[in-house]
Amino acid sequence: MDFEKNHYHKPSDDLSQPVDWDTTLRFSRAGARIGFRIAMNDERPGWNEGDFFGEKFGQKEWAND
Repeated sequence: MDFEKNHYHKPSDDLSQPVDWDTTLRFSRAGARIGFRIAMNDERPGWNEGDFFGEKFGQKEWAND
């Protein structure tokens, strides 16, 4: 697509661009489904060993769960 090739994450990618509402809705619904499944799981989510984000932002007491 022209937008991804010529504008995505470039100076011309600004708020004056049209919004693709159908895609926005699909991503929002997917995020809600993911969050709901995580929230309904009996086990607390964890980080993989050596995961950058887990090392930087994870709570250390979760490491032994």
